[in-house]
Amino acid sequence: MKKPIVVLLHAGYWLLYCFLLLFIYALIYGATKTSQEGIGVQFGKKNGELIVEKIIEDGPAAKQGLLRTGDVIVNIQSDDRTLVVGQTNMEMAREMVRGKKGTSINLSVRRKGHIEHLKVIRGEFKTASGPGRSLWFIMFLELGLIPGVITFYLFYGFLFSRFLSRGRITLFVLLAIVTPMLVAVPSEVLMYFTFSDMNWMFESIFGFGIIISINALMNGIIGLVVRGFVSWYGDIKIKEELARKNHETELALIKSQINPHFLFNTLNNIDVLILKDPAKASEYLNKLSDIMRFMLYESSSQKIPLSKELGYIEKYVELQKIRSSNPRFIRYDFKGYADGIMIEPMLFIPFIENAFKHAENNRIEEAVRLSFEIEKKKITFECVNHFSKVQQQRPKYSGLGNELIRRRLMLLYPNSHILEVNEENDVYSVKLELTTE
Repeated sequence: MKKPIVVLLHAGYWLLYCFLLLFIYALIYGATKTSQEGIGVQFGKKNGELIVEKIIEDGPAAKQGLLRTGDVIVNIQSDDRTLVVGQTNMEMAREMVRGKKGTSINLSVRRKGHIEHLKVIRGEFKTASGPGRSLWFIMFLELGLIPGVITFYLFYGFLFSRFLSRGRITLFVLLAIVTPMLVAVPSEVLMYFTFSDMNWMFESIFGFGIIISINALMNGIIGLVVRGFVSWYGDIKIKEELARKNHETELALIKSQINPHFLFNTLNNIDVLILKDPAKASEYLNKLSDIMRFMLYESSSQKIPLSKELGYIEKYVELQKIRSSNPRFIRYDFKGYADGIMIEPMLFIPFIENAFKHAENNRIEEAVRLSFEIEKKKITFECVNHFSKVQQQRPKYSGLGNELIRRRLMLLYPNSHILEVNEENDVYSVKLELTTE
């Protein structure tokens, strides 16, 4: 899946998640408001005087528009009682402004050096009984968004790739349980310092830990689902491209390998051998038949035993030896055991064909050198050929072409192959390392 699409997928999820969090926040904040009767103001102290610190939104005082924030309360008269406000009677002042809906209270306030006498009608209003609006928002960040983001990307990037995709299910399940609990710890620490004035009990800490862990686990599971979808979609695209490239490769292989030049030369050489050495000619004809059968039938399989691929290469090399009377024209080395190893067909023959095609002087020793080293999970192939120094430009290798070969290796062996192609003086060399399962 292309990166912009993945980014949009993540952005869409987090926008939806934030909207859900804000919706829950609004519901809980509204549910914590309780109804009260009074004038709807909050008092505070400043320089030993009682002042109007806050006017409750939609409260009686706010609707009547008489009081202002910062007004200094001089005296309060209510129910035939008059209170001259001083430093020691704030609680009494708060008690006096409360009262039955519809009753009135007289206030004398000092505002900008002037005394004003106000009559405020008591009414009903709602106040939040829990934390304030900003603290509720901080709480939902610490309870919801922060642990959710951390766990989502731990599951998405780490647990999926390191454990689930590699089949390490037991360890994955264990980490999937432990991770949300560990993520809850820093969130609870933040909660403790944010609401340091609360009387924290073990039950409340444990309860918040459970809430955070469940939320984190849900986000982690969604992270796995998103990563699984991205991987599944990417696998489909890779398989489609691989199928298309394999089709192109098969066509290119047929064009490059089954060509009249190779067939006619081999048949002519066999024809000459029929008169000189009929047994040898029959042997080579059988080798040619095996090569044709391999290219037409075996190469259409997804994977074949490495031993079959090597058998094909050995027969191809034997047929190439007919071209020269020099027995040392070709050097072929093999080390290791090929039993039980499966590979994609026709991986090495394009390099070998190009080597023989551009080996200009077949009279020199080891004009073409081929070697295979087989280890338990590694195949190392080297192909070296000499070409003419007289040429003004290096050989233009035909057949599959280096670019198509590289692309095929990237599709079939992603992150598990190393291909080195070098040209120095009159020597062209290829080294291919494959990591097998």
